Amino acid sequence: YGTAAREGAGSKTVLCACCANGYEGYLPTAEAFSQGGYEACSSFFMPSLEEEIVSAAKEMIANLK
Repeated sequence: YGTAAREGAGSKTVLCACCANGYEGYLPTAEAFSQGGYEACSSFFMPSLEEEIVSAAKEMIANLK
């Protein structure tokens, strides 16, 4: 997610943190969901998660002054 969110950030510094403010389980990428495996099978989320997170991150970055 971090690499995809940084795209288009230009000169803005983008730092990604994990395991902050609680833990909601694994956040697999869409590709990981298609491959299966422990993380994808035990995740509470859907394959659309990656697009939603990256889109929201890019929107927040765009709104930075």
